[in-house]
Amino acid sequence: MGRLCIERVMAFSRSGANFCCVRGLVNWVDIRVRSKAATTGRGDLAFRTAYQIFVAFWSIMFVEGAIRKWIAPGIGVPIQVFRDMLPAAILLLLLQSRVRTPVPPRALLLALIGYLLFGALSAFISGFSYPFLVPILGLRTHFAYIPLIVAFPAFFRSTESLVSAGEKIAIISMPIALLCLYQTTQPTASWVNIYATGESSNAVFGNQNLVRAAGTFSYITGMAQFAVLVFAVSLASVIAVKHRGQRLIFVAGLLAAVVSGIATGSRGPILAMVVILVGVLWLMVRFYRPLFTRFRRLVAWLVIGGTAVAGYAAAQFDAMYERITVVGGDTGGRTLGAIFGWLDAIITHPVGFGLGAGHQQASRFLGGEAGFSLGAEEELTRIALELGFFGFLAFAASRLIFFWQLYRITMATRQLDLRMIAAAATMLFAANITGGLYTPIANAMLWGLSGLYSQYEISASARRGQVCNENCVLRETVFSNAWRS
Repeated sequence: MGRLCIERVMAFSRSGANFCCVRGLVNWVDIRVRSKAATTGRGDLAFRTAYQIFVAFWSIMFVEGAIRKWIAPGIGVPIQVFRDMLPAAILLLLLQSRVRTPVPPRALLLALIGYLLFGALSAFISGFSYPFLVPILGLRTHFAYIPLIVAFPAFFRSTESLVSAGEKIAIISMPIALLCLYQTTQPTASWVNIYATGESSNAVFGNQNLVRAAGTFSYITGMAQFAVLVFAVSLASVIAVKHRGQRLIFVAGLLAAVVSGIATGSRGPILAMVVILVGVLWLMVRFYRPLFTRFRRLVAWLVIGGTAVAGYAAAQFDAMYERITVVGGDTGGRTLGAIFGWLDAIITHPVGFGLGAGHQQASRFLGGEAGFSLGAEEELTRIALELGFFGFLAFAASRLIFFWQLYRITMATRQLDLRMIAAAATMLFAANITGGLYTPIANAMLWGLSGLYSQYEISASARRGQVCNENCVLRETVFSNAWRS
């Protein structure tokens, strides 16, 4: 099958249309075919093992809190250490496999290298002022998930693979959303509302004092970030897919994401969902009219489902509305602090306190309780206090370059389904561009999204300057058949 596909592409390339682009595609497909054909080879075994570890990593990420809170409370640190070592194991196995992963652009590599160098220097500085475990915590927080830049494009080589992964995430989110609703109705001292530390939740919202749900995650922030991830994945996929059964799954995923976000009592995920929705709708109206037509056909389903969910979870919706409108008097100040607080930090502390000092767990190594030992809660401010002036600039440069790369590929990709996924990934990255470092699921998600550019690059480079005609259909057929062969 793979050889037949290559012969078809070669026949197309001899027609004189876009020979260089098709030749590069043929070389890439040939690598994929040979790597999939040698099923007994060391490379394929390494690739399959890497993928299994990748699945295990995200499975642990989704249920780690449940394990730490309800199943085995005493293994909190070991399970976190084990989880954070898995991305490095994935990278080592991928280097041994026969799958070629596209190399990031030079500007992105330079920003990433600068971030790594200044991070290592900051860890060295932290070692003079804090116990040894604090810089170790900082290195883990900043760099443990960088291998996901390579893992995502290696494992998600087609639109179908991305949609399939999104479908699994949407299905997982549904029982978690029900658990979140249940947690909000239980007392703060209930066993379902304890944190990973064993302490009872004391965070409530609304006149009814509903408990802010953490779901299967250790803390509320992890649940909130998971809700945002599910929202973006479901929004992109519900528009990209054509099968009605899959659309129903993703509609349910969208509703589950909204319910989970509201149940956390956190305004951040609601704002992030609004940013993602508005950004995707604007991109569709401005550039992708056929996709917007698809979205309009789904509005009725979303309205019906949303009305049913709002009726079932009326107390949670009312509590969140109250939190936003009545208790939200500090929202503007906190938002400005989250965006611009780093300026004051790099001016007053240009060298920085060292890597790990801004983590909320750093104070535990100093004999105190978990908290914000540097006096700042906003993530950008804490990062600036850790890294200092030049380190923060390197960090910010890497984030901005990653975002620009995703946006550029979103604009260049002409295949509608992949374009929708690229647009949602870009807006998800934009909604979290100022934070996510200290929350493991958000941290891993941002590094993974940063790596997805290469999948879009493969598609966009084959279409730049062309009309999406039979060449696009031929390329997608070759792509799918080569992957399945």
